[in-house]
Amino acid sequence: MQTKVSLNGTELMLIVLISVVGQWSTGQDTTWSFLVPVCFLIIIMGLVFIGRQILSNQGKPQSIIIGLGILGLAPPLNFMGLLAEVMTYIPVSGAFILFLNNHFKLVITSGIGFTIMVWALLAVMLARFWHTSVKLQLVQILKNLGWYVCWLAGLTLILILVANVFKIQWMLVILNAGLILGLSIGQLRFLVHVWAGNLPVQIKNQLVINIIICILVITLGVSITNVMFTTAPQQIIAHRGVYRNDQIPNSIAALTQTSHQKFNFVEMDVRETKDHYFVCQHDDELDWGGKNQRKRIEDLTLKQIKKHDRVELFDDYIARANQKQQRLLVEIKPGGNNAKSAGTDFVSQFKSSMEQNHGLVHSMELDYLQQIKRETNKIPVGGIVVTINTGDLMTKAVDFYSVQAFTLNPAFFQQANQLKRPVYVWTVRRPLQAQILATLPITGQITDIGSVVRHIEKSAPSNKSMFLVATAWNYL
Repeated sequence: MQTKVSLNGTELMLIVLISVVGQWSTGQDTTWSFLVPVCFLIIIMGLVFIGRQILSNQGKPQSIIIGLGILGLAPPLNFMGLLAEVMTYIPVSGAFILFLNNHFKLVITSGIGFTIMVWALLAVMLARFWHTSVKLQLVQILKNLGWYVCWLAGLTLILILVANVFKIQWMLVILNAGLILGLSIGQLRFLVHVWAGNLPVQIKNQLVINIIICILVITLGVSITNVMFTTAPQQIIAHRGVYRNDQIPNSIAALTQTSHQKFNFVEMDVRETKDHYFVCQHDDELDWGGKNQRKRIEDLTLKQIKKHDRVELFDDYIARANQKQQRLLVEIKPGGNNAKSAGTDFVSQFKSSMEQNHGLVHSMELDYLQQIKRETNKIPVGGIVVTINTGDLMTKAVDFYSVQAFTLNPAFFQQANQLKRPVYVWTVRRPLQAQILATLPITGQITDIGSVVRHIEKSAPSNKSMFLVATAWNYL
């Protein structure tokens, strides 16, 4: 039985270097795009090699433990900042994206459940391997996870403080590169100590080689930072037409009030009724009296809806928007069979008024966008991305993307920017979130706090340093 685990630090640093090369390649032109999956595979092989060194006992289920360890590292910790980049190479259909979007909470819950299950199985296998208790291995996993989270938070905070002391942009770039290096090393440390159980780990370092690798990583990190960091102006878009808590979302009254704020766009939601009217409505169902009695808008006529609820027509909404010279970003909410041609119906009814408005349309339902594209090229359309940001979307005939802030990753908006497709991020509800997003190369923020967002001074050192938080988030 081993009494301690001894590893070559240079081998670990080479894995760090490869992971950063993969991240760097996403910010370059398509010539380098092949490096992302190549680096990902090399890292997996490198981790398997390290795992076999740690789990050197013969006749034991090494492969299962190594596989579970790598799986445990991937979903919750973004696999050394590279999993999001790899996801952009996953081809998925528009129908699958719509399913993920419509079952967002289920997807997140399933992901958390899967991670817990992987870590529990890993604890069981490690207990058998090291002849200890499952409880001891679970505690060891949680302790190492806690160490990593504290390392991530502590290192990020320290670098933010340093950035605010020096207040020099080139210093911020260097610090961010250092953060990429530190968090990559931290993730490797987490996995190595999990595999080692409760045995001490000894790292043998070749100082000169490790320094050279660190310099290479920092250099690549600087390049990554220069591609991603920006203080360019961003558009402000009032989510559901409101900028205060006391306003009624998707209402003409709120639109009228918000139009005086002169935001770049007002974003709002429409749904198609059974008789092909478009109503200003976010939810797909309406209360229909009685306990648990709800009916879908797409199954009701406008006349039926008006008997039970007060709704406003998009026809009236866009007329007011044009009167106020307020541009709109219209979301066509997905429906079932009764709304399968909503894109075509929308263009046939509102082509002229939308062109007058110079408005945009986006939707989770890619079929609607293709329907609009077939009818006209004068209304820009965008795909809404919620739970998976995939390169397959880059092949779709859309003009821009609306991405949920929670799932935004560098690879996605770098690819979109290379294709010169604007990226809008939703829904921004907190000033800190707005500050972080203000440092990224996105076109605009769809927000409930537009009056706050517009006063963020992007060039202020305290706001620039929020870019470090964006980098740290990419490692979760």
